[in-house]
Amino acid sequence: MELFTTIHAITRKITVSLLTLFIGFIIAKLVSRIAKRVMAEAELNRILTAAGFRPLSDALGVILEYIIYAATVLVILQQFGLTEIVLGIIAAIAIVVIGFSLVLAVRDFIPNAIVGLFLRKKMKKFLGKKICVGDVSGRLEHYGIVASVIKNKDEYYVPHLYTSRQEITRPRAG
Repeated sequence: MELFTTIHAITRKITVSLLTLFIGFIIAKLVSRIAKRVMAEAELNRILTAAGFRPLSDALGVILEYIIYAATVLVILQQFGLTEIVLGIIAAIAIVVIGFSLVLAVRDFIPNAIVGLFLRKKMKKFLGKKICVGDVSGRLEHYGIVASVIKNKDEYYVPHLYTSRQEITRPRAG
C-alpha cells in the first residue's frame, strides 16, 4: 500500500510539473506577443527608428518571454524541492566563468600596462607621425595604457607587448 502511495505522489508531482510547464510556456508566448503589439500600437518603434535607435518591441517581448520561462522553471524546481541545489550550481558556474574571464583579462592587461610605462616616452615622440611597428605601418594616432592605435586605410590596435618586441621605424620617403 505504501508503494502505491509513493508512486501516486510522484505521478502527481510529474503531472503537475508538466502542466505547469505547459501553462508557463503558453503564458510566456502570450505575454511576449501582447508586449510586442502594445509597443507597436504605441508607435514607439517608429519613434526610436527615427531617432536612430533599434526598435525596442522585439527585444522587450523576448526579455519578458525568457523571464516567464525562468519563473516557470523555478516553480517546477520548487515543486520537487530542487530550487536551492540548482540555483547553487548555477551560481557556482557563474562565479567560475566570471573568475576565469577576469584571469584572462588581467593576464593580457598587466604585461601590456607594464611595458606601456616603459614605451610611453618613446611613443610620445612618434605621436602624429608615420611609423612602422613590425608588419603594421601608418600614422600613430594614440598611445594608451595597454596599446597604441596606428591608422592608415584601416585602424590597428597594437598591444605594447608586440611593440616592445618589434623595432619602431620611420618609413623611408620615396
